[in-house]
Amino acid sequence: MDAVALRGLLENWLHTVCQGVPEQVVRLYAVDGILIGTFAKNIKQGRAQLLPYFRYFMGRKGLCGRVDSFIPQFFGGLGIASGVYTFYWVNEKGMPVEAQARYSFVFKPTPRGWKILNHHSSAVP
Repeated sequence: MDAVALRGLLENWLHTVCQGVPEQVVRLYAVDGILIGTFAKNIKQGRAQLLPYFRYFMGRKGLCGRVDSFIPQFFGGLGIASGVYTFYWVNEKGMPVEAQARYSFVFKPTPRGWKILNHHSSAVP
């Protein structure tokens, strides 16, 4: 794993979010993966808890996003990606909306490829 591969995992997550199928996004997480989501009141752990969150989050019309900054780190075989991303969508009145958030992802290797072990996202104040 290097910075280019780690950036690829992050971009793949974002691309999958933009495709609009929550079940596909959830498959990118480890079975016991943790999400501290931007729009979540509680910490989510495990795919059964992640799926309702992503159904809610991805229910926004035209939801997609971009990576604004990326800081790679590596520790004990894990890849850690931190930075800022921006999501954009169209609200109920047809107006464009943007929300910028800080993120950190911890990716771990598994027999089924790299999976997200921990994901924290918080809105930029």
